[in-house]
Order: sequence, then C-alpha cells, then structure tokens
Amino acid sequence: MESYTSERKVLHVIATMGRGGTELTALRLARKMLTAHSVHCVFVALRDGDLSLKTEFELLSDASPKSLHADRRKLTSFTRLFVIIRSQRPSVIIFHSFDLQTALFIFFARVLGVKRIVTKIGNPAPLRGGRVGTLIFTKLPIALARFAGANVVASSRWSLSTYQSVLALPATVIHNGIDIQSIRHRAAAARVARPVTGKVIIGMVARLDKIKDHHSLIRAFALVAPGNEVELRIIGDGPLFSELVELAHQLGVEKSVRFLGGRSDIAEQLGEMDLFIFSTTKAEGFGIALIEALAADLPIIASDVPACREVLQAGRFGRLIDTTDVALFASLMKERIASLPTNSTPAVSAIEEYYSEDGMAQKYIALFQS
Repeated sequence: MESYTSERKVLHVIATMGRGGTELTALRLARKMLTAHSVHCVFVALRDGDLSLKTEFELLSDASPKSLHADRRKLTSFTRLFVIIRSQRPSVIIFHSFDLQTALFIFFARVLGVKRIVTKIGNPAPLRGGRVGTLIFTKLPIALARFAGANVVASSRWSLSTYQSVLALPATVIHNGIDIQSIRHRAAAARVARPVTGKVIIGMVARLDKIKDHHSLIRAFALVAPGNEVELRIIGDGPLFSELVELAHQLGVEKSVRFLGGRSDIAEQLGEMDLFIFSTTKAEGFGIALIEALAADLPIIASDVPACREVLQAGRFGRLIDTTDVALFASLMKERIASLPTNSTPAVSAIEEYYSEDGMAQKYIALFQS
C-alpha cells in the first residue's frame, strides 16, 4: 500500500472562498491532513464572490488560491484548471461538490492524467425539471463520474440514497468532522465568561438560504417571546437576509431577534447560548452546525428531516420535530426553556465516534491509498 509523504499534494476544488459549511469542512480536512499526515494542499475556487476565508486558505496552501471563474467564463475555466494541474501536479484532486459542471471537470482531470479523483456529495440529488432535468442534472453527472473512475464520497447516507435511487452509484460515506475538543473547551470558556442577565439565548447557525427554514423558527419564536425573557440569535449570511429581517419586524420581534451575520467565533457564540435550533428542510445534506452544537454541550431541537435524523442518530443526540408545525415548534421551545439547565447532551466520546476531524481525515487517507 502506497503511503502519503510530504511529496504528496491534494488539490481541493471548492465552490467559493466564502464561509460556507462545505468550504469550512474542506479547510478542516486540509489542515488535519497536513498536520497529521504531511499531505500538502492547494485550493481552487470554482466561482468568484465571497472571499471571507481566503486568508485561511492561503495560510494552508502551497500556492496562492486561484479561481476558475466558472461562473463567468466557462470554457476558459478548463484552461485555468489545465494550467493549475500541470503546474502543481497533484496526486489527488478532491472536488467538494457534485453536479454537472463538476462532473465535466472530473472527466477533464482524468484526461489530463490525474490518477486519484474524489468528488463529494453534500446535498441531496437535484430532482427537478421532470425526466429531462433528472437526466441532465442527476443521471449525466453520475455517468460521467463513473466513466472517469472517480471515488464518490457522500457526507450522509441520506444524500447518497437520493442519487442511488436514480442510478447506481458506488460510493463511500464519510461524515464531515470537526475539532470536537477545541469547540467544547472554547464554548465552555465563553459560557463561564457570559454575563448573568436572566435572559435565555436561543440560537441557530446556518446560511440564510432556501435549503434552511428560518421562517418557521422566527414564527415559532414570535409565539414564545411574549412573557419570556428570551433572545433569538441567527448566525450566518445569505440571500434571504432582508426577507428574514422583514419577517421579524412584521411579527413584532425585531428587538428580540439578532442577526449576527457570518462569524469566525462560532464556538464562543455557541457557548453563550442555552438552546440550539436547527430548522431546515428535506433538501438539507448534513448540517455541520449540529455537530458543533453537540460539541458545545447544547440541548438541540432540529427538524425531523432525513439529514438531521442521521446526524442526531434518530433522536439520540437531540429532539426531532416537525418544525413546519409552528404551534408545536413553539410549544417544545417553551418546554425546553422551562427545563433549563439540562444535562441531556451526549458524552463527547459518543460524538467523536462519528464526527471527529481526525476520523474524517484518516478515512480520506485510507481512500487515497486503496
């Protein structure tokens, strides 16, 4: 079996250099592979846009991170990928996404002679546009990836199953991982330093987009807020920001709902919370924020959708509920607030068995060597 040494290099192809869950996972994976396995890395973004993580990517990368400009110059992006592969000569390419565009890049990389190619399935298959849409956006990417001999990795069994229901796709499930001990200790320190105000802090960390369901959370919170000393903190940015701010205003809770935007101090923010909420939809692929909340020893209420069910071990690690039933959602929030503080969170050892950064990196290294 071939071992990985300092001469080995992985080219990580990410969507953008913004602070998204996929990009943060790529950063954690690259950092752990470098520090624990001496595997060097280079980052390439498919699209321009958010650069909030560019400095972190630069610190890890053997070369300055580049963009393929695939959102603006589609044909030129193949030329740029050709130049990067020829100059960096990676032994492995990891595409941290899976769609038709990625599948074309995978095929191109194989033609250029890259022997090990990994592509990650994050979100469920895009079943849209009827038979033609399924053919173009789901079946064709699967066929190209299979033909190119790419190793497919899914972050959840749920996301993988949505592709396999359309067309056979051999794949490995490797859950996203985090530095559990670091988050636990940082959150605990923030909890100790938190001022005593008597106010219960409820929070959610997620991108503000249509895959999540912040609307139901804000509506449920509006039923909880009257007569209770509570505050809702929504961490994350995205296209629905203005719409959600307006909803909070319409429901009369704009003074109790704080939109904190994208943050780099997630562990500290979690340490200031009393209850974590993850209100999302069936289109959710994994939900890395759930693991971070578990590491921070927070009680959790999450949507009863396949991804949350998988991450929370069918309710073992948190309460699952139909969050679109706003009255029921609000009732459970009140119940949990009344029972605070709680010691119902799982032991760290139980979480590490599934979601540690070390375990994630080791599984990828094993995949490269197979």
